[in-house]
Amino acid sequence: MHIEFVLAGGALVCAGVSDFVYRRAALAGVAAHDLMLVQSSAYGVLVLLFGIMTHTLQFDHGALWGALAGVFAFTGYYSFARSVQAGAVSRHAAVFRLNFVVTAVLAIVFLGETLSLLKLLGMAFALLAAWLLIAARGATSLAGAPAPRAALTRVLIATTAVGIASLIYKIGMRAGSTAAGLLVSQACVVISLSMLTCLRQRGHIRPSLRAVPFGLMTAVLLACAFTLLILALATGEASVIVPMSQMGFVVTALLGVVFLREPVDRQAVIGFACAMAALACLAAG
Repeated sequence: MHIEFVLAGGALVCAGVSDFVYRRAALAGVAAHDLMLVQSSAYGVLVLLFGIMTHTLQFDHGALWGALAGVFAFTGYYSFARSVQAGAVSRHAAVFRLNFVVTAVLAIVFLGETLSLLKLLGMAFALLAAWLLIAARGATSLAGAPAPRAALTRVLIATTAVGIASLIYKIGMRAGSTAAGLLVSQACVVISLSMLTCLRQRGHIRPSLRAVPFGLMTAVLLACAFTLLILALATGEASVIVPMSQMGFVVTALLGVVFLREPVDRQAVIGFACAMAALACLAAG
């Protein structure tokens, strides 16, 4: 098995568990801006240590792509954190992790990666999966009512933003940046935006203590996920590696059903099956 597939598999598991922690944070009443502030601060420390320990921390023009990725990453994960406050994580995580379709399309258009019938079929399956999962009766709010339109809009924004960020990682690696350079540059931007958002929401940049354990957990998981993804992108095609790494929604869905007792109806099952088919087609194509 190629090493990039192993790395993508590790990113898959880490991303899936982190999405579940987002939902647990929402159930515990943690505000999205508090979670993002703790998460981004701890994440910054972790990726900085990674760069120092591996002697790969370097800042050049390629690393500037990481700063741009940070804008989209913050937008995506902040929007996702807000969306799961009013929707089932097993549904919203599945839609969120379909961001690989955005990456695949952009990689084909802008990076000249190959377009095949299987990739086209995979994108069609992904769009069908998103529609089925958003419309599923199990996509409920914390109060048990159907998820409001605003929550669905936020998860779609999150999906698009993170899909763009994944493409930018590939561009940064092509420009000669190291994984550490991209991650630390991204972290600087995300921390700054998290502070500004917290300041606007609370009038200060002190997060609630309730957010600390959840923020630390997601920071560790996402630092691992991003590092593994970027290392895999160094040798693999973005239109293949990113889809594989985003299969974490299956992990999230299983955790949501088992530990949060989120309901699963026939439409949701079909939606998950379409998402799996999309992943298989894109990875094989």
